[in-house]
Amino acid sequence: MARKAVIVLIFFMFFASSAYAASEGVDLVIVVDQSKSIKKNLPVIKDFIAKRIFDQIAQPQDTVYLLSFDGQFYFKRKLSGSSNIFDIGYALDSVQAVGGYTDITNAVIEMSRFIEKQTDPKRKKIVFFLTDGLNEPPSYSKYPGKLDPALFAETLHLKKDGGWSVFITGIGAKTSAPDLAQILEGKYAQISSVPTLEEFDTNITQQLKIVRKRTGNPFSAAVVTTVVIAIAAAGVGGVALFRKYKV
Repeated sequence: MARKAVIVLIFFMFFASSAYAASEGVDLVIVVDQSKSIKKNLPVIKDFIAKRIFDQIAQPQDTVYLLSFDGQFYFKRKLSGSSNIFDIGYALDSVQAVGGYTDITNAVIEMSRFIEKQTDPKRKKIVFFLTDGLNEPPSYSKYPGKLDPALFAETLHLKKDGGWSVFITGIGAKTSAPDLAQILEGKYAQISSVPTLEEFDTNITQQLKIVRKRTGNPFSAAVVTTVVIAIAAAGVGGVALFRKYKV
């Protein structure tokens, strides 16, 4: 009986880990300011996305959404965590610093709508939002004033319900990034006005790695509990106990 229980346990652990691994992917949502002022820093920003987010943070089962904004909001590309360097380069080439405004309110609201309508609601989200400027919307913007917390109520609701992890990064000292991070209850990082890849690593990369590892951890509480109970069942030689307490 004990031998049979061990066989059942081995089969269960293989099945549970395989099934869970198939569903542990997350959505990485990258939102990049593409106003003209960011032009000199776009190369290092693109390096960070390609060499850190894709190479070190994203897992093959993840989906990466590349979005950008200036006075308007843009969906650029949808990629997988296993995308090749050519597809990644092509996607990043679509982000060009040509905009004359920085409409942060519109960017966040449109980003939230995009996530709600265009991504899998069952998957956790890691949002990386980067800007080098103050909120300076164009005259035709639907949100011409300053950052108003009331306008982000729906984003906060989606964030809490969907389990989003939000990272807001400001390039330079004079940006609206810290105010936005406070409103969205996200993690804030400030880097210099001319950042290096090493500076991105020091302030951002490690935090994203930790959150990605935690968000996609295949050893969830439910799986661990099930395995522990199964081990106990095998230890006493009782398959019936394993069946009774399976979760």
